[in-house]
Formats: sequence, structure tokens, C-alpha cells
Amino acid sequence: MTLFEAITLGVVQGLTEFLPVSSTAHLRVIPALLGWNDPGAAYSAVIQCGTLAAVVAAMWGDITGLA
Repeated sequence: MTLFEAITLGVVQGLTEFLPVSSTAHLRVIPALLGWNDPGAAYSAVIQCGTLAAVVAAMWGDITGLA
């Protein structure tokens, strides 16, 4: 996977995460449409963890307030 492909899939993940559609499916569909190799389950897991970290960082004040 090239850096361009990784950045593109990261942007797609970020843009589709909060839509009521599967952001994980986009990680498989976009490479297929563009003729890229399947990024695999490990890449999907890592990018999902990155999304979780971003949401926790953005909502940290609310999380601590609720805790």
C-alpha cells in the first residue's frame, strides 16, 4: 500500500464514520473501484482504532464530565 492509498482510505474512513452506512465497507469498496489491492483486516483494524482515538480525543471533556 502506498502512502497516497493510505491517506485516501484514512480520509474516506473519517468522512464515512459518522454516516449511517458502513465505513468499514468503504475500506473494501474504494480500493476495488480504484483497482488497488485489498488493504486487509489488519489495516481495517488499525484504522478503526485510529478513529476511536480521534473520537475520544475530540470528546475527552464530555467523557470526563460523564465519568
